[in-house]
Amino acid sequence: AFGVKLNDVVLELCAAAIRRWLIDQDELPDDPLIAQVPVSLRSEGDDEVGTKVGAMFTSLATDIEDPGERLLAIHAATQSAKEMREAMAVHKIMGLTEAAPPRMISLASRMYSLAQLDRNAPPPMNVIVSNVPGPPFELYMAGAKLKGMFPLGPLLYGNRLEITVISFMGRLDFGFMADRDNAPDPRVFADFIPEAMRNLEKAAGRRQAAEKRKKKAAAKKTSSKKKSDRKKPKKAAKADET
Repeated sequence: AFGVKLNDVVLELCAAAIRRWLIDQDELPDDPLIAQVPVSLRSEGDDEVGTKVGAMFTSLATDIEDPGERLLAIHAATQSAKEMREAMAVHKIMGLTEAAPPRMISLASRMYSLAQLDRNAPPPMNVIVSNVPGPPFELYMAGAKLKGMFPLGPLLYGNRLEITVISFMGRLDFGFMADRDNAPDPRVFADFIPEAMRNLEKAAGRRQAAEKRKKKAAAKKTSSKKKSDRKKPKKAAKADET
């Protein structure tokens, strides 16, 4: 109905859950929240050993009330972010993890925390949302069938909420990690996900119904025009006979 990617749908569901909680707390900001989305920087045919992961920053469109419109806004934002990322890859712009040794990154992280820079210089995102494709087939351990996968991702310095989503056997499993001093019980967000899905399904239904009405109206207009065109030659022939 919307012509978007699965990752856009995941981001919309997360945005809806966060928006719902912020409304309940009377703290919904006028500006949309920003999500950091880990993405692969590995190009096709790249078989080098190692992890090549970058960060994409995109709007969650939490300032938009309608789920369908919010999804389309997120899709537009992610497409723009992807184009920028691809341009950076073409120009061989390396990430921090490729340019600096691990020890230097670890030292910088500790200094960032000890100096409490997260309070004076807030991070450029409000939440981390990671969507990981999981196995589409059944898994077993010691003869026991795996029922679900519930991922957890790390919180970065200055960040309050991290959401990791993994697909498994045609379903999506959500994992929430929150800062206990600055965020609510993560189960609050988990409880809002099914509601967000239902609201998005309703929006998709409304959009499909609207598209059907448009197609029907366009077909009716075309049919009326053809009938009008068939009548015109008859009138011309009658005028010639006269």
